[in-house]
Amino acid sequence: MSSADSFLNIVALTAIRDFSYGKVEKQSKNEVFRKVRLSVVIFGALALGMALYLPDIVELFVAGITLNIIFTPITILALVKKDVYRDKKAAFYSILSGTFVIAILFVLGFINQNSGILKIAFVPATIVASLSLIIGIWFEKQSHKKLLNKKKQDIQG
Repeated sequence: MSSADSFLNIVALTAIRDFSYGKVEKQSKNEVFRKVRLSVVIFGALALGMALYLPDIVELFVAGITLNIIFTPITILALVKKDVYRDKKAAFYSILSGTFVIAILFVLGFINQNSGILKIAFVPATIVASLSLIIGIWFEKQSHKKLLNKKKQDIQG
């Protein structure tokens, strides 16, 4: 139990820090603690729901690993690319799209009571997350090129 509650607190704190986009430093400690507590309740309820619907510990473990695998494209991007901060929107939408696909497949698996879907849900989710990341980076690169060309035209004209 000690590992589970420690992990829950880490997830809650990380979520608040990541989704506040640096605004945590500007907030009072009481406000930050209130948000962390609320986040712990939300993530705890999600974990409890998963534990109730997945009483088999192996399926619960597979579900947890499946949710972590969608971070693989972003991790590879961070290891390969030097300026990953510029692609933060693409990374966010990559995680969001992968999570959306996993959520749909989990719901289908629960409705049909087919644990096989849960075990392979990471494959389409990772593919969608990877495609979303690649397309997002491409769009970001195109908008950056347009901005540079506009600045170049403004300087020349």
